[in-house]
Amino acid sequence: MYAQEPFEDELDTDDDEDDEGAAQGPAEASPIEKSRTRRGALAQLAAALVGFFAVRISAEHFRLFEAIAARYPEWEIPAHVFIPGLGALLIVALLLAQSGEPWSSIGAGRPRKWWLDVVRGLSTVGLTYVVMVPLTLAVALLVRGPAQAHMTRQKLETLREFVKIPLIAVVPTAVMAGFYEEVLVRGFVQSRVSRALSGSDHPPTAARYLAVLFGAVLFGLGHIYQGPMGVFQTTVVGVILGVVAARFRSIWPAVVAHVVIDTVGLVVSRVLVPAAQSIIQRN
Repeated sequence: MYAQEPFEDELDTDDDEDDEGAAQGPAEASPIEKSRTRRGALAQLAAALVGFFAVRISAEHFRLFEAIAARYPEWEIPAHVFIPGLGALLIVALLLAQSGEPWSSIGAGRPRKWWLDVVRGLSTVGLTYVVMVPLTLAVALLVRGPAQAHMTRQKLETLREFVKIPLIAVVPTAVMAGFYEEVLVRGFVQSRVSRALSGSDHPPTAARYLAVLFGAVLFGLGHIYQGPMGVFQTTVVGVILGVVAARFRSIWPAVVAHVVIDTVGLVVSRVLVPAAQSIIQRN
């Protein structure tokens, strides 16, 4: 169990605080306490990642996805989101219960001002597109020849799979993906990595933002099925969402942004894929 949750301090500077506690700040932990905190954080991080991959591997081993695809091919992609997603949420819930911590310890507590989280999330969507569009164009210009054709082909194949998602399942799939990935990566993983780096329940800024980079790389590698361009794009998005979660000490703005970005991407894919296929056939 930890003395205080990393996401809860400084959540709302307008709240009344004990003057003496605010002046003194958290007491400096002893080397033994720091070592204990690091070991606990690393153990929980390992348990979460191993558990998540165990869910995915088990679903593949028992051919659950294949069974769904054989009977309902259009529901294969949603199944790849919902099954691991429910597993991830269960794993995080069990680990939090085991350590005696509330969901607010990973920034997933009840929003104090939900409208503010929505505004911050929508602002993050705008920031993400402002950053991603020029970066994607720059990569496309820098990578030439067969490598560029390979990246484009892989990305197009991924988008073709997304187009198969039934229109009625687009929003639920985006909501589940946005929610569970933010809970797991921006919430649980980032909080445990920052604790492991600092040995403190009150990690300093440097530890929190190093945890952002770790979570972003992990997030990008989790989208390796989208090819090199997909990994690059999702890593950059992961950095942006991670910074937002660390800055506001809440995952809710990142959840809002993630859901909107995924929804827009799935809807736009239905227009872009046929257009891209038409251009390729002409050439």
